[in-house]
Amino acid sequence: MAHTQQPSRWLAAGAIACAALVAATALGGVLIAQGLAFYLLWLAEDVPAMIAAGAALLRRRAAGVEAAAVMLSFAVLMAIAIGGMIVVMQTRGLASDLGPAIGMGIAATASAVALWRLLRSLAAGSHAAESRQAVEP
Repeated sequence: MAHTQQPSRWLAAGAIACAALVAATALGGVLIAQGLAFYLLWLAEDVPAMIAAGAALLRRRAAGVEAAAVMLSFAVLMAIAIGGMIVVMQTRGLASDLGPAIGMGIAATASAVALWRLLRSLAAGSHAAESRQAVEP
C-alpha cells in the first residue's frame, strides 16, 4: 500500500514547489523565483546525496569514499559560485553587504581542506598497500 501512496506524495510536493515558484514570481519577480528554484533543487538533490555519502563514509564503504570526494568537490565549486554571485550582485547594487560571500569563502576553504585530507589519506593508503604487495613474495 505504501508503494501506491509514494507517487502521490511526490506529485503533491511538486505541486507545492510549483505554487511557491508562481507566487514568488508574482510577488518578487524572476530573481526571487530563480533563487527559490535553486534552493528547492539543492534541498531535493544535493543534501540527500551528501547525507548518503556521509553515511557510507562512516560505515567505511568504498563507495562512501568515492561519493565523499565527489560531494566535497561539488561543495567547493558551489560555494565559490555562490560567493561569486553575491559579489557580482553587490557590485550591481542588488546585495547590501559581502558578509554572505565571506561565509561562502570560508565554506569553500573548509570543504577544500576536507577534500585535500581525504585525498591524501587515500593516497597514503594506496602507497601502503602497494608497498605491502611488493614485500610479499
